[in-house]
Amino acid sequence: MSVPVISIVQMREWEAATWATGQTEAEFIRRVGKRVARRAGPKSHLSPDAIRPKIMCSQV
Repeated sequence: MSVPVISIVQMREWEAATWATGQTEAEFIRRVGKRVARRAGPKSHLSPDAIRPKIMCSQV
């Protein structure tokens, strides 16, 4: 499976565009956490609710 690679500059531009739409970092992290949990759920013994992001927005 190929994995797209972006530069730090591209990532920061993408983040700035995302936050400009009104999306909050906390909501973004919550949504990503749910997707990761759904993907990992079938491959692990953990339920989607058991996997939660440990990063606080201020630490990013």
